Amino acid sequence: MSTIPHADRFRALPGDDLPQIVPTDVCLACDVCCRFPERESFLRPYFTAEETARAIAFGASPESFPQPAGGRIRLAPHPDGEGFICPCFDHRTQECAIYPVRPLDCRLYPLSLMRDEAGRALVLGLDTKCPYVRDPAHAPRLDAYARLVGRTIESGLRDVVHAHPDLVGRYQDDVAPRMTLGPLPSSRP
Repeated sequence: MSTIPHADRFRALPGDDLPQIVPTDVCLACDVCCRFPERESFLRPYFTAEETARAIAFGASPESFPQPAGGRIRLAPHPDGEGFICPCFDHRTQECAIYPVRPLDCRLYPLSLMRDEAGRALVLGLDTKCPYVRDPAHAPRLDAYARLVGRTIESGLRDVVHAHPDLVGRYQDDVAPRMTLGPLPSSRP
């Protein structure tokens, strides 16, 4: 049974079945996700064409997607005046308006796909800015989760990553590498 309301309206996409490891209460109390210091942040969520269509069908504004064939979402000024937010994020409730159909980029979090430091390999890492990740008590569970997601990417999501090389972010020293997933997608210049 799908957790997406009116699931019959949405085609299942690779990664839809990835579990969310961070408990809801931790997410809702956090002030890291979905907020960005600059409008063109390389960290803003990446949406494939299919994810864009689903988000729009779920109620997101088409104007938020300047590259409907696949690209990063257009951020909105934070209503409180500091920085920018994902336009699907409600800063009052801390909730995502498209949570059931959020893109793979968001489903992976607190994991992140990035280049290695040399820029040659695809790495799966944990974002140390996430409060759940910073708690050492969660390390064994997070390591197991990273292995699960890594296997999922290697077995069923590699085609998505290769079709959308911009889903892979640049190296970040505050993202702790957990697994190398091979060479970068060949379609990246």
